[in-house]
Amino acid sequence: MTVVRRQLLALAQSIPVPASGDVSDGEAFTTAPMPGSACHMLGRDSAGFVAVLISIDSRFPLGPLPPVRLDNLAVVHAARCVVSKTGEPSVPGVFSVVRCLSEDPELVELFIGVMASVSQQFPGPSSTQEVAQVIDRVIRLFRDLGKPSERAVQGLWAELFVIARSADPATVVSAWRSSLFDRSDFATDQQRLEIKSTAGHVRSHVFSAEQLRTPTGTMGVVASLFCQRSAGGISVGELWSMVRRQLVAEPSLLLRVDSIVAETLGEAWKQSLQLRYDWQTARDSIRFFLADAIPSVGSNIPPQISEIRFRVDLSSMDSLTAVAMSQMGGLLAAASAPLRGSESQPE
Repeated sequence: MTVVRRQLLALAQSIPVPASGDVSDGEAFTTAPMPGSACHMLGRDSAGFVAVLISIDSRFPLGPLPPVRLDNLAVVHAARCVVSKTGEPSVPGVFSVVRCLSEDPELVELFIGVMASVSQQFPGPSSTQEVAQVIDRVIRLFRDLGKPSERAVQGLWAELFVIARSADPATVVSAWRSSLFDRSDFATDQQRLEIKSTAGHVRSHVFSAEQLRTPTGTMGVVASLFCQRSAGGISVGELWSMVRRQLVAEPSLLLRVDSIVAETLGEAWKQSLQLRYDWQTARDSIRFFLADAIPSVGSNIPPQISEIRFRVDLSSMDSLTAVAMSQMGGLLAAASAPLRGSESQPE
């Protein structure tokens, strides 16, 4: 992952396990301030598990909100805790406690990185309900890590590639699909962008009938690129980290990216992050096509027939120019332009 995540992991590992003693005021944690946050804590519980404590404003109703426990994550809202820092007396407080129930360094590092984004969304103590809405996305993220992957890793790499090379990653990520079952990979009210990749040497892709039928008043574009496996390429994990660096000032979008990556990779996330694809091949091959111009099946399909899929060879089709994409504005202009005017392979 990133240098920042490794630094946070080192900080968490340096925090000692709290000494046993009187815990009548709540569960005990030894803590350190969460970097970039004045009131939230990175800590360890009596079992040695790493936790993040989000400060709750007790002037608002505290609940009740049920606790959540997954294989690798536990959440308790409005928990009364006793927190101690090195060289300082213990003090009581009310927190939403999000705990990683794994000692796997990679999973702990992912947990800390995600929770760092969460803590930045709350500059001060907040209501339990506000915190719970954001933490629910973390719960879904870790639940998705236990599911089988339902989407090709190659497709995710292609989507991250489009974001990483874009002129405005925040605009593109804001439009990114909210689930694996969205009709389009990226969508706004008036624009749709579908990403198609192939490992072969022919620009041929499988479409569903719905993907090429944009709603009335909506502009649809398909991005097509070649993704070739390469030992010297950019890994899924490196591309994920690259996108996160581009969004460092947008913590809510960081959490969105993390959630989509987790949902896509599922239980194979560790192995999938190591897969590498060639940046130069993707850079040189990417083309954009109007969805309405791509050959499709007829529009008079009986309603009893659904989930129609077909393969289209785009090799002989005219693609959109950079000027044309720029003139479309919004999502499509942002996604088409290379970052900072250069598309050399990132370091």
